[in-house]
Amino acid sequence: MSSKPLLNQYLEDFKNDPELIAEGLKLDITEDICRIMKAKNMNRSQLAERMQTSSAYITKVLRGNVNLTLLSIAKFAIALDTPVEDLFRLVVKQNKKVAV
Repeated sequence: MSSKPLLNQYLEDFKNDPELIAEGLKLDITEDICRIMKAKNMNRSQLAERMQTSSAYITKVLRGNVNLTLLSIAKFAIALDTPVEDLFRLVVKQNKKVAV
């Protein structure tokens, strides 16, 4: 039996799980979208209008119920009038310690 606490063993088992990593990326990107919306005093309806989509779609994205594609991320960046890199601020910040 390992001397590691059970939670640490589970975390170790899942650290390389692609589905878990993808969910974390999606969460980071949606948090950045919300941060930018707040900074620009933009609500979901306004963002939906700029993206020529429904408010329901924006809500689904922000709740994490939609898989983001590169195209959808680009559309968000354009609608938010922000560089696409700004939608990855949390991703980059959390991974800066990783050696390339």
